[in-house]
Amino acid sequence: CFIDSLASLGGPAFGYGIQYKYGIFRQEFDDEGRQIERPDYWLSNEDPWGHIDYERDQRVNFGGKVVEENGKRVWKPSWAVRAIPVDYMVPGYASGRVNTLRLWQARSYDEFDLLTFNKS
Repeated sequence: CFIDSLASLGGPAFGYGIQYKYGIFRQEFDDEGRQIERPDYWLSNEDPWGHIDYERDQRVNFGGKVVEENGKRVWKPSWAVRAIPVDYMVPGYASGRVNTLRLWQARSYDEFDLLTFNKS
């Protein structure tokens, strides 16, 4: 484990990553023996091991353009996601330490628009 490798250097460690809602895929086979990939909903239920901290969320901006405002160049992103930290405690092997692995969930800032959906 990467975080155990860091902790083995003598000090506490803090690891970062992305928490994917879906696994890579769930493999199944049809009646003729052909492989079929289906989504793997491995986080369909709440995760009992992670501590979700909604108060420490971060805005992550994407795309957009640079415009000039009051003589300064300003980046105007075209869209953003809400990054929410989920912390996992990871005991270090034979180290007497507990380290933290922080995975980030991505959530939308935009609510689902049911009126627009119903028009199509």
